[in-house]
Amino acid sequence: MLGAGCSAQTADTEPVVLDSVAVRNLDSQQHTVEVDVRRDGDPFVAETVSVAGRTDETPGRETVAAVVDGTDGEPAAYTLRTRFADEQEWMTTSVTNRLDTDCTSAEVRITESGALGTWMGSITDC
Repeated sequence: MLGAGCSAQTADTEPVVLDSVAVRNLDSQQHTVEVDVRRDGDPFVAETVSVAGRTDETPGRETVAAVVDGTDGEPAAYTLRTRFADEQEWMTTSVTNRLDTDCTSAEVRITESGALGTWMGSITDC
């Protein structure tokens, strides 16, 4: 089961098991995104990824780049900071598990209009 929802910026972080972090581009233009994942306040992963724009030939009409693919399975408080590479301000989001499932995935999403947002997915049996 995978549930998703838009995540608001928040300072509260509760321990979760993080399964993955990905950047998904729904826009037709290529974008470069900086992703900084913090675990219990400490740097965990910092990546800059360029994600191609979607085309009619792209499966599912979207493109995805993985930033984190699995962790040690131990709960921790994760914070996700994201921004377009050409911007100064970070968007900060706490990784949450809204449905109280086994683990959580986070997705940095570039919308069809080129806006940047963050979504959480709740995963069972991870």
